[in-house]
Amino acid sequence: MRAGSQLDVVLESDIYKEQVVARKAMVYDVQDQRIIISQTSPPLYRRHIGVRVNASYLLKVGAPESRPAIRMGIPATIVEYQEAYPLSSSNVVPAFVLKQTGEPAEINLRTHYRVRPPSSSDLLLLVNGERVNLINLSLGGIQYSHRRGNPPTEYGNVTLTLQSGGRVFKTDGKVVRISSPVAAAVHAQEMEYVTVRFLGNNRDLEFFLGKKILMIERQLISEGKIVD
Repeated sequence: MRAGSQLDVVLESDIYKEQVVARKAMVYDVQDQRIIISQTSPPLYRRHIGVRVNASYLLKVGAPESRPAIRMGIPATIVEYQEAYPLSSSNVVPAFVLKQTGEPAEINLRTHYRVRPPSSSDLLLLVNGERVNLINLSLGGIQYSHRRGNPPTEYGNVTLTLQSGGRVFKTDGKVVRISSPVAAAVHAQEMEYVTVRFLGNNRDLEFFLGKKILMIERQLISEGKIVD
């Protein structure tokens, strides 16, 4: 990556939402582990200083005649906002500074795209051995709902078991968000929504989920429930 490269900046917090927002930016300069970028579109703000992001770019590989592009992602933290960065001797522009916190790795911006399994899906989810209602899933994690327990759900690690078509996948996860539905009904007030991020590197589960998510997307597109 060098000056003039195009970046897609994704906030780490966006990973657990329904849709990943890729903020477009241009690289102004690279100074060791510091990456100076333009204001993004949609914009970043001063309040984002300290926020962790993934900054990705396309890298051409292979023979010149084919040169397929792969997307590389760099984990980073937004560390500074410069209101008047000297782009040239006569031109100053706003800029953000990212500090690289890890090595570049191949990624897919759709890795954390979440889909909601239709009612006809055979997916079954157990959390710490108890069956829960699967709301949506991605390659990065899941969201489920259940009745508030006693004791209630706590932030921390959980054991996940996902079953489908006679296959069983077990993995560890970390609870990253717990919320309550906004509803007046008494039964709704007894429910809570839990978002869990997958831990570890379960290749079999990732491969299975990749195919399952693609199948669900195709089904929802054919039913007109999402737009391709």
